[in-house]
Amino acid sequence: MKPHLYYYGTSLDSHGHYFHDVYQNSILRTYTIDFKNVPFNPESLRFLPFGSKNGDTQYSQYIGWSIFAIEGSCTDKRPKSRSIFFIAGNMDEQQLKDYILSFPIVVKMINQMSFEVNGIDKQYIL
Repeated sequence: MKPHLYYYGTSLDSHGHYFHDVYQNSILRTYTIDFKNVPFNPESLRFLPFGSKNGDTQYSQYIGWSIFAIEGSCTDKRPKSRSIFFIAGNMDEQQLKDYILSFPIVVKMINQMSFEVNGIDKQYIL
């Protein structure tokens, strides 16, 4: 069974970072997962090093969660906006990227970003 994909960041059309459930063609703000029941805080963990610029990425594993973070957002242009995708379970970086990109809504989000995303070939996702 495939793991459920979660996303912390902005929606396709509004500012503000929230937890979302990711489905094939949509993301929905979720209340089943939040800062209290995830063993990490996506706003305070240093996924991306100081001085990161839009499009920089970082893969991490943290207490049984696999995490792929992108510096920047598909809608929010403010500094330090981030798009963070994560699953409960262990996947290596390539497996997690491939899994994330298997969701058409994620491809749409990345294509909407006004910058290139490191490690993701735009040709691969078009």
